[in-house]
Amino acid sequence: MNGRIFVFGGENSPRNPIDNTLHAFDPETKHWSVVASSSSNEAETPVARVGHSAAGLNDKMYVFGGRTGVSQQETSLGDFWEFDVPSSRWAKTTAASAPAARSYHVMAANKSRVFVFGGCGAEGRLNDLHSFDPRAGSWHLHASNGDAPSIRGGPALFATEDKVYVYGGFNGSELGDFYSYDLSSSVWSRLEIEGSPLPRSVACACTLADGRLFLFGGEVDPSTQGHAGAGDYTNETWLFDPAKSKWEKAPAGEQDPSPRGWLAGSAIGNDVYLFGGFDGKERTNDHFIWTAS
Repeated sequence: MNGRIFVFGGENSPRNPIDNTLHAFDPETKHWSVVASSSSNEAETPVARVGHSAAGLNDKMYVFGGRTGVSQQETSLGDFWEFDVPSSRWAKTTAASAPAARSYHVMAANKSRVFVFGGCGAEGRLNDLHSFDPRAGSWHLHASNGDAPSIRGGPALFATEDKVYVYGGFNGSELGDFYSYDLSSSVWSRLEIEGSPLPRSVACACTLADGRLFLFGGEVDPSTQGHAGAGDYTNETWLFDPAKSKWEKAPAGEQDPSPRGWLAGSAIGNDVYLFGGFDGKERTNDHFIWTAS
């Protein structure tokens, strides 16, 4: 958005939110800065949270849901926020038919809409797909026709102009299934692609300007201790070309990020900016740039 990358929320200890400061990275100056909101009223700023999702569309960043504390019994959030970059102003959006409160869901945007899929709600994991149209100021629940993904948290979500894609996630075990949703026909299809990535959750997912889907990292083997421990992670980079219906593994490099999941990432053109994550031992604040060859 406006040529910058934004980071909001997250944790530095298990399920304990850091704060609600908004940070921005300028790729041209290679400089991080704290973004000061034009409002000093805390009620007009989203509270600190983890397990939320965010996406950028035009000059705005959208943040939905998450949770505010360490208790697994804590109720997930269902608030939806819009940050206007030119005015540096947060606004809480209360459009009708919004998705149910949830955490550990995913969000992605194409050129006209913001999409939310899955996550963990009050009654368990979800598999519903919603979209928000800023022009109409309204939410839409998409029909689950065809072969739809099962319930899951932490999947990878990609949005193009005509389709939405879901890869993997977690429903008690790591998933490696791959689906497309046709936005014109409202039909899900399961894609059986030879040479697909290993099952994983909490990976970084982006759509590049050339139409390819970018997938990095993620948890490939869950912890045997549940939320008290950490599983195994990967640092593989995969690209899916919808035109060829083919996954390709990008060559590894000496400066690749360490294996990790729970990281943030965003694409500007065909460059992807990765921030932070968890490698099974510690949470990081390192920053990487991936450039297409």
